[in-house]
Amino acid sequence: DSRPNIYSDKLDIHQAYVDTTIGEGIDVRIGRQKFNFGDKRLVASQEWVNTARVWDGVRATVGSAEARSADLFHSRVVPVDPSGFNDYQSTGSRYFNSTFSGVFVNDKSLLEGADLQYWWLWRESDDNQDSTHTYGGSYSRKVGELDTNLSASVQTGEFGGVDHRAYMIHAEAGKVIEGVGYLSAAYNFATGDGDASDNEHGTFDNLYPLNHAYYGYMDLFALQNIHNVEAVLKKTLDDKYKVRLAYQAFWLDEPDTDSWYNAGMAAARTATTTGTDSFVGSEIDVTVGFSLPGSTNAVVGANRFFAGDYVEQTGAASKDPTFFFLQLGRTF
Repeated sequence: DSRPNIYSDKLDIHQAYVDTTIGEGIDVRIGRQKFNFGDKRLVASQEWVNTARVWDGVRATVGSAEARSADLFHSRVVPVDPSGFNDYQSTGSRYFNSTFSGVFVNDKSLLEGADLQYWWLWRESDDNQDSTHTYGGSYSRKVGELDTNLSASVQTGEFGGVDHRAYMIHAEAGKVIEGVGYLSAAYNFATGDGDASDNEHGTFDNLYPLNHAYYGYMDLFALQNIHNVEAVLKKTLDDKYKVRLAYQAFWLDEPDTDSWYNAGMAAARTATTTGTDSFVGSEIDVTVGFSLPGSTNAVVGANRFFAGDYVEQTGAASKDPTFFFLQLGRTF
């Protein structure tokens, strides 16, 4: 099977690049490489899968990480061919068949006591008539004992040959509670398409994200057509066990006219009648990480999804799914 996937690749070139410096303070990387920008909600190498995401391209980093630095890049994501060499034959996927360019700035100097990030990201695919521009920014500051973050992106351009207008918002706050652990709460929103028959596409383009880390470990949701609230508690027990408890709840922005999208940005389900309830469901994640002898670490997890009215109204009812996993890692 030559279709791109994230599960297997028998033998290939994963990363191969050359680093050089031009003048003073301009670092350039050319070749096959990983991109991880900001909190990775839009651009990430997706390390948790068997074949992490990489790009072929050029990246120039200008400035200082202690004050202000900017990454300028032009690239194309590499599709994985499990049985052959990873190349750029047409895959049928608009994301693999796109060029990806932009500017991402980390700025610690503009506002005292705050970390700023701002970006322009451009995904273009002539074959799919896509040219989406993402403009956004992130503001992080510690307010007393509270860690806060607010980020947003707006999108313009074309998607499938029609005008594209969409946006997303993320707001989060967290703090250490003595005797309890680190408790955080967040709200995430991304627009859906209010009318599939008009000449404007409104579903937020999630680009190349690390959705697994943010919208439930069962990978049932993406940052598309969604309202999401979450509460997460992290605590270390006996200086050995790292425990994470998370609750997520999910509603669709446009339940009647757009789809429920999973972590891979594929439509998991689409309503066929009007008046559909917007509540898709909630998820509880419990994970425990710990070290083992021989530079080995382990993570075990138990996850449960509780279906909402949207699931019952848009297809055959099923039992609420449960997911267990064991992950082992070794440092060489």
